Amino acid sequence: MSSQQVGADALARAAHHLLAAKYFQIASFVMLVYDHALTFGDEVERIWKQPFTGASLLFYLNRYGNLLEFIVIIDAFFDPNWPKDVCRRFVKFEGAGTIILVAICQLVMILRVYAIYERAIWILAFLLTLLAAQVSISAVGINLGFPVPLPAPLVGKPEPHELKLKYSEAQRNQVASSQDRLLSSRRSGWHHSRQIHEEVGEYGDPFSRLQSLIDPV
Repeated sequence: MSSQQVGADALARAAHHLLAAKYFQIASFVMLVYDHALTFGDEVERIWKQPFTGASLLFYLNRYGNLLEFIVIIDAFFDPNWPKDVCRRFVKFEGAGTIILVAICQLVMILRVYAIYERAIWILAFLLTLLAAQVSISAVGINLGFPVPLPAPLVGKPEPHELKLKYSEAQRNQVASSQDRLLSSRRSGWHHSRQIHEEVGEYGDPFSRLQSLIDPV
């Protein structure tokens, strides 16, 4: 197998995985919105119409902070115009947002355990200490995070010094040839399915999506 074919196959797998990650984010967001719609009536009766408390504040932050963060994440996955410096900052934003929302959920659970133990100060102090330690360790992890670089043809908006890069003619021909073989196999039926699965994996065809991502210079 030539180096061009290996490079094209690796790029096709990367495109397939990226597309799967986008579908996963969309499905998760749809389930979150669906859950909000199902429970909105209970939220109005049991939260909105009740006196405002600290627990209510935690509920609102978790309920709608999670939704707002998800919208930003969806935009990051699908907007091709994010430059690299913005992506680097987004890594820290996503990590910090996750830490904050998880900490809010844990505060709600700490209040419940605190109530179960008849408001014993020692249990509250113990759980808050554990929470502070977790947040501190997670904050250190954020500073070590970095965006995972994608192959040049899959990058939405290249840096100025990358504008001269182009996908090699041999690799483009390899992708087109693989796509043609796959389409031919679909017309001839299931007899060639084993050969196609060995070439593009059992989860489908990334080449049609990949072809649209390649813009010859």
